[in-house]
Amino acid sequence: MNNWWYEKDGMATGPISQDGLREKLLSGEISSDCLVWHEGLESWCRIDTFTELSFMPPPLPVRDVNHESEKKELVRHQAASNPSPWRRFFARTFDMAWVTLVLFLLFEMLAKKLITNGTISQQASLNNLYIIFILAAQPIAMLIDAIVTATLGSSIGKLLLGIEVKRIDGSKPNLTSIISRNMSVLASGMGFSIPLITLITNAYQFHSLKKRGVTSYDSNKFDVVCDDKYKLSLFLTLTVILILSYAFYSRGTSHLDNYAKFSNYNYKADEQWYRSSPIVLSEAAQSELKGIESFSKNLPKDIGGDARYDSFFIDDRKNINMRFTMMEIDPNQIDGKFFYETVRPKEVVNACNGYRNLLSEGFNIYLVYSDKTGGPISSIYISISDCKR
Repeated sequence: MNNWWYEKDGMATGPISQDGLREKLLSGEISSDCLVWHEGLESWCRIDTFTELSFMPPPLPVRDVNHESEKKELVRHQAASNPSPWRRFFARTFDMAWVTLVLFLLFEMLAKKLITNGTISQQASLNNLYIIFILAAQPIAMLIDAIVTATLGSSIGKLLLGIEVKRIDGSKPNLTSIISRNMSVLASGMGFSIPLITLITNAYQFHSLKKRGVTSYDSNKFDVVCDDKYKLSLFLTLTVILILSYAFYSRGTSHLDNYAKFSNYNYKADEQWYRSSPIVLSEAAQSELKGIESFSKNLPKDIGGDARYDSFFIDDRKNINMRFTMMEIDPNQIDGKFFYETVRPKEVVNACNGYRNLLSEGFNIYLVYSDKTGGPISSIYISISDCKR
């Protein structure tokens, strides 16, 4: 076998065997246009003119993009472009908070309306209304969130935190697809807010986001992406306002149950009292209160002497007032003795002295006498207990 020589840096290098020359060619140390020579050749020739040396291996195979390392890199890329689980959590919490607050306010308005017109007159009925509201609140909140998202292009919480939901093909979702996604979030993401179920679903979706970069309800349907155009300071400010609003709302509606308990007594003279009073009566006292109201309404207009029955009302100091108008007598001359001896409405005194439960629970029963103008300055309050027999 001939010994070969090859050109390297303008100089003849060798001798080298044919196999050694082929290895240098395969390794890339020399190229296919390198000049070579062996004994018997008249001149130097390119190496690719020798069939015994010009053999080249097939091209390297194209790497499989589905290789495990490629998959890991893809997941890392998706994770870099997707918002963190906590960012998504706070956006969703904010959205649910403001929508639910609006629903609470609407519920309060509806409940008071139903109580006032007599549709709801028992505590059990109010409790049933509570249950219906709790069951319906979240689906309705998700529907409102979907409408806002379809209108603005994203929910308020997501807009503030720079989050956007797109279809898998990059297009914007329509109202129907947003509603479908929200209902999936409610079920598999929030577990219908059932305490233990919610904990399990939240943990599962958090794990899915960390491992695969996508939740189960978004897989093969939606992409959740983020950018740097978030408004953190505005988000924090609105969050504080929401918290204060909930605190104010909770304080302002703490008497809704009491409002319902007094709904049977439609005192037109002092309607605001039974709407806002924190006073709660026993059933026996409530029965007596109904009785005294019924009794007063059945009094004749002219009950004796110069006194005419005018109205019945209660105030926020636990005072039950039966108002009489004195048509001719100066009210400044009226006292309990004068009333009992002169006007002598025995049925009023005797009836009111029988309301022991109201009296034992701190209520006072007053006979209110005014001149015919009915002005507060000319009115005199006399306690039933001062009307001695």
